[in-house]
Amino acid sequence: MTHSRHDCVQFPFTPGGRYPANRNSCDKCFCFMCEVPVGQWLQWGDHCHMSNKGEGLALLKAARSRAAETAAAVAQETREKQRAPKELGVVRELTFLEQAREAAAMAVAAAAATTAAAAAAAKDASAAAAAELMAARVKGERAIAQEDARQQEATEAARLQREHESKLELADQEARQALRRAEA
Repeated sequence: MTHSRHDCVQFPFTPGGRYPANRNSCDKCFCFMCEVPVGQWLQWGDHCHMSNKGEGLALLKAARSRAAETAAAVAQETREKQRAPKELGVVRELTFLEQAREAAAMAVAAAAATTAAAAAAAKDASAAAAAELMAARVKGERAIAQEDARQQEATEAARLQREHESKLELADQEARQALRRAEA
């Protein structure tokens, strides 16, 4: 049975971020944003993280709203053209099919613009996530370097302690020998 990517049972969806596992999909997964099979959509890398909650739902509602507004505006304009008197130069009367085609073309253009905006927003979010990841990596590398430095200091301190104890033991042996010589 077909289903949105975020509802897939075979490949569980993780909401709230750009997780690599969200790119996996089964044969029945549909793109939530475009309502086409996942295999037919070129922007799957961006849309695979969208679900019916949060940002994905808001983008989808905005796209559908803009498409509906565009279709309504085209239909209104067409009705006005049909009402205009022929003596004003309106020679061509649009048929219902032509009106529908024009409205659909405008709706597709509006949806494409929304999709491009959503892709740009996803790209910006991806860049921000990459920057955060890089900052975390640098922070982690610094922590490792600091721990390595602490371990080196501890190793050096232990070496110096052993050296000091060795010198004390040697001095103690020399003192005992000197004492024996003095007694003899």
